[in-house]
Amino acid sequence: MAGEPGDYRVLCDASGSKVWASETALTWDRRRVHRRFLGQEATRHPQEFVRAVRDNQSVPNPRPESADQFIVGIVRPDTLTATVTSGAAGQPTGLLLMITQAA
Repeated sequence: MAGEPGDYRVLCDASGSKVWASETALTWDRRRVHRRFLGQEATRHPQEFVRAVRDNQSVPNPRPESADQFIVGIVRPDTLTATVTSGAAGQPTGLLLMITQAA
């Protein structure tokens, strides 16, 4: 009831009038409104209730990473040979560079 001990006046966010705090309620968007306005607040957008679907990001065929192979020394153009690998239909599938030791 109005004017009970410990009750205080607040502004209703819907009407702007002063009402007792015990006669108000908080809406979903944190507005304090008088109880007579509870059914009249703006409805929430349907996208606010959409939940994300968990995405499986695991690798189907994991393999350990191979050790790094570094070239030590000076590489000159006369020590490089290139070979093109081809697939079943004769299409190129990769390029293989080989380093030979200088004589």
